[in-house]
Amino acid sequence: RGAEDCALKHGYLLNTFNTDDQVEREQQVFSLLRSRRVDGILLVVAPSPAGDVAHIRKMVEAGIPVVCLDRIPQGITLDSVSVDNIKGAQMCVRHLINKGHRRIGIITGSLSLQTAKERLEGYRNALCGASIKPEPGLILEGDFREGSGYRLGKDLLLSHQPPTAIFVSNGMMAVGVVRALEEIGLQCPGDIAIASFDDLPLASAFRPHLTAVALPAYQIGNKGAELLIKRVREVTTGKHLTIMLDSELIIRESTSTNAVASGRHNLAV
Repeated sequence: RGAEDCALKHGYLLNTFNTDDQVEREQQVFSLLRSRRVDGILLVVAPSPAGDVAHIRKMVEAGIPVVCLDRIPQGITLDSVSVDNIKGAQMCVRHLINKGHRRIGIITGSLSLQTAKERLEGYRNALCGASIKPEPGLILEGDFREGSGYRLGKDLLLSHQPPTAIFVSNGMMAVGVVRALEEIGLQCPGDIAIASFDDLPLASAFRPHLTAVALPAYQIGNKGAELLIKRVREVTTGKHLTIMLDSELIIRESTSTNAVASGRHNLAV
């Protein structure tokens, strides 16, 4: 929505393509867009274990600018708009530690994505800062989809020594963890606390309301489109730009010891 509002304001039409996080589909879309000679591309890059960015490089070499949103690919330097994933994750996990949790599990996204790696790094930083040694058994790799959150959430909850809190690396996987929690019959936050990176628009529909690091999604899209249009019009030249926006830790019932307390903390980047 943010990207579309900016595009329409400047007389551009935004076409949306869903890669479904499949790099093969991303490559097909890039081939199509290159043949159609689009003005520019806003990209939320798909995970690529092999780190294949040849299709992105070909697009740039063809003179079509690319701006990355949220996820920044490795192996190629591009304009991007994102948030500080390390600081956001660190702040959220530090909140769990301050609530008295020492065994904190994490469900990451695909670690072929820089975004997932950075959120894991923030988790590790928070634990190390509290002199808590990260346990390999509490670190599980998902794929940013609800199904992996459900599956890995059950693995953590039913393990021999389950964590007392789980930090989930995005909102959709957090939905899966909540589903697993309900199926097993555990209570949140009574039996286990849950917090996530990424605040879903429908978060208020869940009980308990989830503590989350909220991303400025509209601003990411809007500023990304603004930067792309400047590149298209050759207003911005020189080295590639990296725009980092603020995120916010929103504390809700899922990490509250009495399931009532709620508050907000600003994360300045």
